[in-house]
Formats: sequence, structure tokens, C-alpha cells
Amino acid sequence: MEPGTVSGYHAFTRGYLLGELVRRITGKSLGTFFREEVTEPSGANFQPWRFMIITDSHIKKKVRKVCELGEKRFYSQVKGDLRDWLLKRDFDWKKPFLEEAPVLLLVLSDARAPYSTQSVWLAIDYILLVLEELGLITVTYTPSDSKAIQEEVGIPD
Repeated sequence: MEPGTVSGYHAFTRGYLLGELVRRITGKSLGTFFREEVTEPSGANFQPWRFMIITDSHIKKKVRKVCELGEKRFYSQVKGDLRDWLLKRDFDWKKPFLEEAPVLLLVLSDARAPYSTQSVWLAIDYILLVLEELGLITVTYTPSDSKAIQEEVGIPD
């Protein structure tokens, strides 16, 4: 695989590069680094995230239904260059992977915590890198109506 010849090249190689950097700098595997440096308390000790692992097919079906309703609304309103861009790449409101994936990982954030967005995205990035190091394939998806998912799945605030 040559740089720039395949879509996703950067995402494919990023984990290997960062994993090697972590090993050279810390002497730890990416998994160990993640466990010790990400899941442990941060400098500010906030950890404004919660993770929910979903394997139940009925719950995954509910998540898909709610996500597709939000996506239908989004796609019915999008216009202009963005609409053209999405259509050119065959994006649409259908999200079958939400049921087909063996595991869904919902990432919830407490927006009231300082640096919540940055902290949560760093945690997500490390999770993706560890999963890649383990040879697992991931698809990231940000739903258009996360509150509806929270209500449908019964996740308290």
C-alpha cells in the first residue's frame, strides 16, 4: 500500500506509527500505555467520560432505529455543496453497521467538566489505537441526535 493510493491510508498507518512512538518513548505497549495513562485519573482527575458496551441485538436495533430517524431528518435538510459531497461518496441515512457490528461502544461525555471535549476525544483516540493494535476493525459514527439514543437505551444523565 502506497501513501495516497488507498482511501483510509492515514487511518490505517496511524496506529502503527503511534504505537511504535509509544514503545520507543515509554517502553510500554500501546495497550499498557492506554491502561496506565488513559484509564487512570488525569492530571485534573476529571475523566468526563462513560463508556457503554452494547452486544445485545435488541438494543443495537433500537440504537440503529433512533440513529436512522435522526439521519433521515439531517439528509432531508442538507443542501448545496455538502449534499453533493455526501451523494458523490454514497453516504445516506441508512446505518446497517449499527446492527451488524458485534459490539457498539457508546461514549458519553459530561460537558460540565473542564476540557470535557478534549479529554473525551483523547480517550476515544487511544481506544481506537489499542483496538487497531489488537487487529480489530472499527467504524466511528457520531449520531445526529445523541440525546434520543440516551433516552432510548435508558442511560441516565
